[in-house]
Amino acid sequence: FLCFANVYNSSVLITIPDDVYLKAYEFGVERINVSLKAVLDKGFLIGNYSYVVNWKPLVLSEHAQNVTIFNPNYISIRTSNITVTYMGYDPVFKIPVIVKTRVLPPVLIEPMSNLTICVPSMKNSNYAYVEFTYKLRGRSIFERRKVNLG
Repeated sequence: FLCFANVYNSSVLITIPDDVYLKAYEFGVERINVSLKAVLDKGFLIGNYSYVVNWKPLVLSEHAQNVTIFNPNYISIRTSNITVTYMGYDPVFKIPVIVKTRVLPPVLIEPMSNLTICVPSMKNSNYAYVEFTYKLRGRSIFERRKVNLG
């Protein structure tokens, strides 16, 4: 992959193409190597450098019947289908029962941004679970958050 460089004051900013991050993410790579050749007025510099890409898990929070998902990474992350399972209580046996299940399509969460899933109240439901999976470092991660509805 070819990188681009710009000079700012006395520093050189090297822009790594998004495709490099996408491939690194896809294969679970956490270290990217960069070969650098700089042409000087009386010679040149050649070097190989590596840096760690710190892939981070999505950050979930629940507040006021919403689940917010924050993507702290350099690339977009796609979730699986998102399942919202509404739960209630069986009055006779006093055990949890499934009231209804909603399946939402997969979503693409952009880099450094939030996605909010609204979980509206439902008759006979006291709480709900929001569940989905996504890939991180080449592995599948399962997420579940409980949302209180009453």
